[in-house]
Amino acid sequence: MSHLGTDTIGLKRQGAGRVVGVDLSGESLRRARELAAECGADIEYVESNVYDARAAVDARAGSHLVTGALRLQAAVVE
Repeated sequence: MSHLGTDTIGLKRQGAGRVVGVDLSGESLRRARELAAECGADIEYVESNVYDARAAVDARAGSHLVTGALRLQAAVVE
């Protein structure tokens, strides 16, 4: 899941358009939002499990679900 948002911030910095971090933990999302704000990264964070991520973020055609294997992170990138 997104956890503290470091991977989603990295995706945004590399030029991704819309980046949405997904995590089960409201506390992790709160901290990820704070970190993204400190970095000036426009990222949306949504509380959901990875199975419902596409529906939770209203992903459109052409979206990609990116997961981090080591920390089971997920982000929807357009």
